[in-house]
Amino acid sequence: MISSSASQQEAPLSQKLSLLETRIAQLSEQVAHLTLALLKARERTVERRLSDLEMVVQELAGMLSLSPPLPVRLEQQAEGKPVAARPLIEAELRARSRMPPLIEYSAQGTYVVVSSLEGELSLMPASREWFDWLATLSSFRFVGQSGRFTAYCETNHGKPTRGWIAHRSLHGRHYKHWLGVTDRLTIDHLEQMAARLQSRLTTL
Repeated sequence: MISSSASQQEAPLSQKLSLLETRIAQLSEQVAHLTLALLKARERTVERRLSDLEMVVQELAGMLSLSPPLPVRLEQQAEGKPVAARPLIEAELRARSRMPPLIEYSAQGTYVVVSSLEGELSLMPASREWFDWLATLSSFRFVGQSGRFTAYCETNHGKPTRGWIAHRSLHGRHYKHWLGVTDRLTIDHLEQMAARLQSRLTTL
């Protein structure tokens, strides 16, 4: 009788132990997935920052080589008087005009459009003004939730068309993909292309 009672007590304990082991294995798998997702998110953030910094450094290097710094009067610095910003020289204006506009997913969960010459633009994605603005561009940069790329307007015998090509490079590898015509360039479509290029490059 004693042996039978002990066996009956051990059975529930074994079941609980088995359930705990299963739960621990599930939690370990979830932690591994979360860790991998965090590493991927950090990698995308670092890549985007490096790309932006490289572009800024290149532009600043060109500006500094062409424009010597202007001296600031010591008495203005001592008295704390604001120093008037010097006007941009022609070379700086050309460098800014060559930098493609940026469409970026912000930390606030919205998309912002930034022009190197005009600053942040008030454009509603997928509005008539949005597509009219895109039709005036030859290229733009997109940084979304799932990836990024630079888009270039296709040309035919030197004349721009309504077609666009998405371009992305990573660690010396380059990939291009047909993006579509101007009327198809909604935020959802741009996000899908960014995710596709990101997936393509990470699996090469």
